[in-house]
Amino acid sequence: MARDGDGRARIVDAAREIFAEKGFSGARVKEIAQRAGVSQALIFYNFPDKESIFREILSKFEGELVEAFLKIFPTERGIDEVGRWGNSELWEGMEFFAEKSRIWRILLHEALASEEGQKAFIGVWDSLNEKARRRLLVERGFELGRGDSEREVVDFFFIYVPAIAITLIGKQWTSAKGYDERIVKENFTRVINALYARFLSAS
Repeated sequence: MARDGDGRARIVDAAREIFAEKGFSGARVKEIAQRAGVSQALIFYNFPDKESIFREILSKFEGELVEAFLKIFPTERGIDEVGRWGNSELWEGMEFFAEKSRIWRILLHEALASEEGQKAFIGVWDSLNEKARRRLLVERGFELGRGDSEREVVDFFFIYVPAIAITLIGKQWTSAKGYDERIVKENFTRVINALYARFLSAS
């Protein structure tokens, strides 16, 4: 049986939707097959197990995340310009987070549900650091040591997690509070810039 490239893509897309709705553990291969419009046999021909589908989703997502980061971190900018984003510049890059809301929901759901899910959530952040940000900072002559706990606390808990949160529930929060969306975005940009300055200055 030849592998069906279109069928494989439909399987991955369907799994992404169902994982976002029910979490990884709550998803069933039968449901994925029905949503994708393929047989369970075709799923198991393309993927040995459900975990393999999840890994393929994450692998593609990590690559796309690196590309999105490069949009707000262009190589022509010097180290003195890092963390000095304009409002529109930052939010153009952040659009990727919003477009991939299903993936973030999967990761957050699994991070709350299991230790393996927590590792996957942290792994996406680690991948971004290794494939994009760390390399770009080093190329600019910035010393970014490994095992630097203060920087990593600022980066993970005060930049990475809030960026995900505002793209997932930012509009709902803004509406519930009765705030102007433009002002909320401007405030968020200002805070992220300040936090990034702290990230770079931590010793």
